[in-house]
Amino acid sequence: VGALRDRGHPASRLAIGEAYEATRSALQRDFPGVHVGADNLAAVAGAALVVLAVKPQEMGAVVAALRPALQRDRPVVLSIAAGLR
Repeated sequence: VGALRDRGHPASRLAIGEAYEATRSALQRDFPGVHVGADNLAAVAGAALVVLAVKPQEMGAVVAALRPALQRDRPVVLSIAAGLR
């Protein structure tokens, strides 16, 4: 998120979906202006790029929940989860 913002992408056009309240609070503090919420579907709505940064054991559930939005909007999806094939 910081790299995108630093390269000129407006914070108001960036969104993060995060399940844990403490982590959401830290992200809101570290990235002012970026939308941070618990709803992953809201975070990816209308996105051109979706970065999936989740634990490998959580990837299946996350992708299944996002499938309707990903199929509808067809963003580029980048996974940075280690060990997936």
